[in-house]
Amino acid sequence: MFSRRAYTPIIALIIAAAAVAQNYPVTIHRDDFGVPHIYASSEELGFYGIGYAEAEDNLEGLLLMFLEARGERAAVSGSEFLESDLASRLWMHAEEARVGFARLSPQLQNNYRYYIGGIQRYMHEHPADVPKWAPKLEPSDALALSRWSLWLDYQAGMGLADCRRGGGQLSGALQTAVDRQRQFGSDEWVVAPWRTADHATVVLSDPHGGISEGSLLFEFGLDAGGMKIAGYAIGAPADSDPQPHGGVGHDDGIAGRQRPLRNRC
Repeated sequence: MFSRRAYTPIIALIIAAAAVAQNYPVTIHRDDFGVPHIYASSEELGFYGIGYAEAEDNLEGLLLMFLEARGERAAVSGSEFLESDLASRLWMHAEEARVGFARLSPQLQNNYRYYIGGIQRYMHEHPADVPKWAPKLEPSDALALSRWSLWLDYQAGMGLADCRRGGGQLSGALQTAVDRQRQFGSDEWVVAPWRTADHATVVLSDPHGGISEGSLLFEFGLDAGGMKIAGYAIGAPADSDPQPHGGVGHDDGIAGRQRPLRNRC
């Protein structure tokens, strides 16, 4: 098994998908930097491998983020998270994620079920790594995590900043979120192919986070069914999209990153 102390070049995992009785092969190849590259015969099995690899790297941190998105972090980490839990519940991340999950295509719903199944498989195989407070996971947690992580810093945060500029009065917690939002920026640049020696397009985009253990963003490569993407994601990647949820990525022909839309009040 891979550990951060000693990288193993190739790990072949034969893992049983949660929704089926038969075993299917999923291969996780760790490169010299420990980045997992996942190979599977279908999209859902690729997502299963992503869930497993992400849990292997940062199980406790991932579970804590799921709790914070639900508004349940204070029960585990103490009163300092009461304010953020209240905000998560006011914005209804968990409820909206469940509603959004029902609108997804059947394939993407299945992908997220298998993503959570991969996390659960790792927890089943490594009980010593599972904290006593570990929550029962559901597929919509993957959507809630993406929504929570961007909401106040970008989507709602931009709208709230507009409200304050227009004379609106915000609570202390929302004031803090807006003040923090002003510290963020985004940067990305592209070099056209006729300006490079190899006649190839070069795209550089800031992943907006560290690459150390415990980072919000998870780096991966995925070759599963029709999906061939690489990049960073907050939780699981999107369906047939070179641009993972809340991150940056590329496939053989397209490179890009998520750009939040400005909301108005």
